[in-house]
Amino acid sequence: PEAAVAYNNRGFAHRNMGQYDLAIADFTKVIELHPEAVVAYNSRGLAYDAKKEHELAIADFTKAIELDPEDPVAYNNRAFTYDDTRNYDMAIEDYTKAIELDPEDAVAYRNRGLAYRHKGSYNKAIEDYSKAIEIDPDSPKAYRNRGLAYSVRAKYDLAIADFTRVIELDPESTGSY
Repeated sequence: PEAAVAYNNRGFAHRNMGQYDLAIADFTKVIELHPEAVVAYNSRGLAYDAKKEHELAIADFTKAIELDPEDPVAYNNRAFTYDDTRNYDMAIEDYTKAIELDPEDAVAYRNRGLAYRHKGSYNKAIEDYSKAIEIDPDSPKAYRNRGLAYSVRAKYDLAIADFTRVIELDPESTGSY
């Protein structure tokens, strides 16, 4: 077990340094040692996603879900990859499942809002961003994203209020100036 933990920790370090091939090798070793290691599949999937190897990422997230269908992280990760590949309906489905499993996950609401926005469903996006803000009122990303959706809907006063809140929460952010 010690070796698997060491490989896993080293894999995290490699991934955080942008050394995705080395991270993938370490997470693969963890999986060889412990084929039921959900976290290793999730982590390797994130490394594949960072390399834009989306099919391999989706396969790893799917395996993590098969091993632990009650893990909202795996659904959220797979949804993010689906969104990245413009498969918005599948992304929304997985984000919805992640939210069912963890209704207080502001990031899942924010990300589902992004998928809705990409799909052109701005009202649903605004609903999800608003829920994310209700859960985490200090999230500049949720305010920024909702402001963008309000702008598309020509609700400029609301957009300005959200962008102003982003500036208050994150004065260094250039996305709201």
